[in-house]
Amino acid sequence: MNQQVLLQLNISARIRAEFLDHLRLVPHLVSGCTIVDAAGFGAQQHYGSALEKVLGQTQRQLVMMVLAQDNVSAVLAHIRQQFISPDIQYWLTPVLANGRLSEV
Repeated sequence: MNQQVLLQLNISARIRAEFLDHLRLVPHLVSGCTIVDAAGFGAQQHYGSALEKVLGQTQRQLVMMVLAQDNVSAVLAHIRQQFISPDIQYWLTPVLANGRLSEV
Protein backbone atom coordinates (compact mmCIF):
# COMPACT_ATOMS: atom_id res chain seq x y z
CA MET A 1 0.00 0.00 0.00
CA ASN A 2 1.29 3.45 -0.92
CA GLN A 3 1.48 5.63 2.22
CA GLN A 4 -0.14 9.06 2.01
CA VAL A 5 1.90 12.06 3.13
CA LEU A 6 1.21 15.74 3.62
CA LEU A 7 3.61 17.81 1.51
CA GLN A 8 3.82 21.35 2.82
CA LEU A 9 5.67 24.09 0.99
CA ASN A 10 6.48 27.49 2.45
CA ILE A 11 6.65 29.93 -0.48
CA SER A 12 6.84 33.67 -0.94
CA ALA A 13 3.42 35.29 -1.33
CA ARG A 14 4.80 37.06 -4.43
CA ILE A 15 4.94 33.81 -6.43
CA ARG A 16 1.57 32.36 -5.35
CA ALA A 17 -0.29 32.68 -8.68
CA GLU A 18 2.62 31.42 -10.79
CA PHE A 19 3.27 28.57 -8.33
CA LEU A 20 -0.35 27.38 -8.41
CA ASP A 21 -0.49 27.63 -12.21
CA HIS A 22 2.61 25.43 -12.35
CA LEU A 23 1.03 22.83 -10.03
CA ARG A 24 -2.08 22.73 -12.25
CA LEU A 25 0.08 21.40 -15.09
CA VAL A 26 0.34 18.01 -13.35
CA PRO A 27 -3.21 17.01 -12.33
CA HIS A 28 -2.18 13.35 -12.42
CA LEU A 29 0.20 14.12 -9.50
CA VAL A 30 -1.55 17.00 -7.71
CA SER A 31 -5.34 16.76 -7.59
CA GLY A 32 -5.69 19.82 -5.36
CA CYS A 33 -4.15 21.77 -2.53
CA THR A 34 -4.89 24.16 0.30
CA ILE A 35 -3.19 27.54 0.61
CA VAL A 36 -2.92 29.45 3.88
CA ASP A 37 -1.59 32.98 4.45
CA ALA A 38 1.44 33.02 6.72
CA ALA A 39 4.31 35.22 7.86
CA GLY A 40 7.90 34.27 8.47
CA PHE A 41 11.00 35.63 10.10
CA GLY A 42 14.52 34.41 10.62
CA ALA A 43 18.05 34.51 9.34
CA GLN A 44 17.19 32.66 6.12
CA GLN A 45 14.21 34.82 5.13
CA HIS A 46 14.44 36.80 1.89
CA TYR A 47 12.87 40.17 2.61
CA GLY A 48 11.33 41.43 -0.63
CA SER A 49 10.51 44.98 0.38
CA ALA A 50 11.53 47.73 2.77
CA LEU A 51 8.24 47.23 4.64
CA GLU A 52 9.02 43.56 5.24
CA LYS A 53 12.45 44.54 6.57
CA VAL A 54 10.94 47.13 8.91
CA LEU A 55 8.27 44.72 10.13
CA GLY A 56 10.85 41.96 10.48
CA GLN A 57 8.69 39.40 8.70
CA THR A 58 7.93 38.26 5.17
CA GLN A 59 4.56 37.51 3.64
CA ARG A 60 4.41 33.78 2.98
CA GLN A 61 1.98 31.14 1.77
CA LEU A 62 1.75 27.58 3.03
CA VAL A 63 0.77 25.23 0.22
CA MET A 64 -0.46 21.88 1.54
CA MET A 65 -1.35 18.76 -0.42
CA VAL A 66 -1.98 15.13 0.43
CA LEU A 67 -0.10 12.85 -1.95
CA ALA A 68 0.96 9.28 -2.35
CA GLN A 69 4.49 9.09 -0.96
CA ASP A 70 5.66 7.56 -4.25
CA ASN A 71 4.66 10.78 -6.07
CA VAL A 72 6.54 13.24 -3.86
CA SER A 73 9.81 13.07 -5.82
CA ALA A 74 8.00 13.72 -9.10
CA VAL A 75 6.07 16.68 -7.65
CA LEU A 76 9.25 18.23 -6.21
CA ALA A 77 11.07 17.70 -9.52
CA HIS A 78 8.20 19.42 -11.35
CA ILE A 79 8.37 22.38 -8.95
CA ARG A 80 12.16 22.61 -9.33
CA GLN A 81 11.77 22.93 -13.13
CA GLN A 82 10.25 26.38 -12.62
CA PHE A 83 11.32 27.44 -9.13
CA ILE A 84 14.94 26.93 -8.15
CA SER A 85 15.16 28.93 -4.95
CA PRO A 86 16.40 28.58 -1.38
CA ASP A 87 13.34 30.71 -0.53
CA ILE A 88 11.04 27.69 -0.89
CA GLN A 89 11.10 25.26 1.98
CA TYR A 90 9.20 21.97 2.15
CA TRP A 91 8.53 19.21 4.63
CA LEU A 92 6.62 15.93 4.73
CA THR A 93 4.48 14.43 7.44
CA PRO A 94 2.69 11.07 7.42
CA VAL A 95 -1.09 11.14 7.00
CA LEU A 96 -2.75 8.70 9.39
CA ALA A 97 -6.22 9.26 7.98
CA ASN A 98 -7.81 11.36 5.26
CA GLY A 99 -11.39 11.72 4.09
CA ARG A 100 -14.52 13.81 3.91
CA LEU A 101 -17.10 14.11 6.66
CA SER A 102 -19.92 13.73 4.16
CA GLU A 103 -20.37 12.60 0.58
CA VAL A 104 -22.47 14.91 -1.59
